[in-house]
Amino acid sequence: MNSSVKMENVCPITNHTCAENHFKCVSTSNCIPNEWVCDDMEDCTDGSDEKQCKTELASCLQNEFTCDNGKCLINRWICDGENDCGDGSDESSHICSNKTCTPGMFTCLSGKCIPDRWKCDGDRDCPEGDDETGCPVVTKDVESVCGPSEFLCANGHECISTLWRCDRSKDCTDGSDEVNCNYTCHRDQFGCKNGNCIPGNMKCNGKPECADGSDEHNCPEKVDESATPNTTLCTAVEHECADSLPAKCIPVGKLCDGMNDCGDWSDEPRDCSVNECVDG
Repeated sequence: MNSSVKMENVCPITNHTCAENHFKCVSTSNCIPNEWVCDDMEDCTDGSDEKQCKTELASCLQNEFTCDNGKCLINRWICDGENDCGDGSDESSHICSNKTCTPGMFTCLSGKCIPDRWKCDGDRDCPEGDDETGCPVVTKDVESVCGPSEFLCANGHECISTLWRCDRSKDCTDGSDEVNCNYTCHRDQFGCKNGNCIPGNMKCNGKPECADGSDEHNCPEKVDESATPNTTLCTAVEHECADSLPAKCIPVGKLCDGMNDCGDWSDEPRDCSVNECVDG
């Protein structure tokens, strides 16, 4: 509250008596509202409203925490990473270092409690990020977790299309698909390992376009067209998935809907909403 506004409400008392809901300043005998006492602002000219606050305001409930400045807090606000007291006493190390969280919760170094399921999920939920340290290293074979045309995120349980790797858009929740990328090509281009750029639709087309052939690495297995009759079973309002045998058809309405309907992500190219036209 603005101190100039407060002073307008201070009543000088000559008979040394204040109303029941007011505090009497020691030297001046002025009366101020009780809520102005121990609010970290000296409203009495002698500062008596801010003295001995710890002892005078030790009136918090049993399920409340008494701040060093006399303020009362709900116990669950203690050691939650936020300075609720205003003086930092609810986040002091001598209190938080000994705090234990309830079963099913993880105790951060700061004393903050977070659900166990938030540990090692790729997000820093503890103020110091200690919920993401000491996490197990994924040792599983990528293909045992993800499909042959998918990329395994660093968190070990999330798969995205390999075409989304290093496309300047974080598709993994932990952003690991954009780590160690060489952003020298445009979004609709593929960056060869030798540094050259080729149109993105030339990747995995069965013909090496990069001088080092890197555009044909880690591609989904292609169907031997010589051993399979070249027949198209899909109608004009359907999309034929690229690597399905027998042929798989999906409605064109499922193109670019964010779902891997084909199973090989051929219906979900990264820039389809920008560079692809769908007749329907």
